Amino acid sequence: MLRRFPLPVALSLILVACSAADEGGGDGDSPDVAISGLQVSPDKCPNDRPDFTEPTAAQKAAAVTAHVGVDPNGLVPKNLLADALGFLDVNTDKFINQRYMAVVDFSKSNSKKRFFLVNLETGAVEAHQVAHGTGSDPGHTGTPTRFSNVNNSFMSSLGYYRTMDTYDGKHPHSLQLSGLSTTNDQVCRRSVIVHPANYVHDNGQATGMSEGCFALDPNQSVAIVDKLKHGGLIFAGRSAVN
Repeated sequence: MLRRFPLPVALSLILVACSAADEGGGDGDSPDVAISGLQVSPDKCPNDRPDFTEPTAAQKAAAVTAHVGVDPNGLVPKNLLADALGFLDVNTDKFINQRYMAVVDFSKSNSKKRFFLVNLETGAVEAHQVAHGTGSDPGHTGTPTRFSNVNNSFMSSLGYYRTMDTYDGKHPHSLQLSGLSTTNDQVCRRSVIVHPANYVHDNGQATGMSEGCFALDPNQSVAIVDKLKHGGLIFAGRSAVN
């Protein structure tokens, strides 16, 4: 039986959308129109990381047991699923969106479906292709080997993310992100986001590369963004070391 998360008693979380103050000053997109009107300069990005707790091994194991009905077909690597469920469970009151989360396995090639959208209510999982940053794959092998939290590195960042608002910028219907780990807490200032890209297709072919953003197939992106937006969890990790 699936565990249903209790909704927060008070929705005190303020969700804001970050944008690059000077175009081209960050790794990712440079948004110009926020759908909600909530735009802030990079120096006003939220510092969410201190408010979150890293789960212990025991808490991860307990979360897997509590969510025994999640991913019945075993699409998500077990260690990454345990990390994500454990983090969500120990920080439940800080995630407004508790219907969906996403897990990304950056140990896999970009020709593989490595972006897993998890329905926490039904347990169902959708697998999609996603691009990684060009700086993470200097040899253009299709598999990222380097990760960074530094502006203008054009690398992907590992860690836990909380989704924020959507906006229309260089890419339509993009999703702002806030980094919750020491390895990704600069992603808002870097304008690293979830967005559609014409160089990504869910067809088993290698994708192009982003500037560090989670770039998705345009035919899938809007539905994925709408399921994850407004306080959902994304976890990017590696199931194996290559």
